[in-house]
Amino acid sequence: MKELIQYRNQLLQGDKIRLRGTTESDRAIFAKWWNEDSLLLGNRSRLFPTYEEKNDQLFMEWSSNEKKDGFGLTIENHEGKVVGHLSCFGLTLPERIATLGIFIGPDYQGHGYGSEAMRKGIELAFEELNAHKVELNVFSYNDSAIHVYEKVGFVKEGVRRAASYHRGRYYDVITMGILEEEYYRKNEIEERK
Repeated sequence: MKELIQYRNQLLQGDKIRLRGTTESDRAIFAKWWNEDSLLLGNRSRLFPTYEEKNDQLFMEWSSNEKKDGFGLTIENHEGKVVGHLSCFGLTLPERIATLGIFIGPDYQGHGYGSEAMRKGIELAFEELNAHKVELNVFSYNDSAIHVYEKVGFVKEGVRRAASYHRGRYYDVITMGILEEEYYRKNEIEERK
């Protein structure tokens, strides 16, 4: 039992961040951030803000952790400040493919929280959900997100051409993924479970 507790703590903590269950006060922060410019355009194909009450419901659903096909966790820094949200969802069978999603609050971007949280999310997906592949979609104009995803091991797999439209121009949506063996190879893990 002691080993599993240490393992759990190692999975949920990093050098810069800690992952934990989402609270009602976290959801209020997320519901507000969800309409901030960088998050709105980075995570949704429409630029129109949404009701904070609806956003709160969205985060409540994502973070309930009642389903066995994923998880939703609050990202906080070691000072205890909420800096973002990490979710994994839609684990399919028999393919064992999960989708990972993240956002970091506007004031906390560029501090390495996202990279570390993504690494933890990938680790949780492979080590705890038994995923074979983790994937995500990103808008082609979101250069900083693409950089982070490549940095943590994701590779570009495909493009949905002209799948987003803003200011009279079409943008692509890029699909990126990391396979289980790439994760283990990248992290030089010799033994599996």
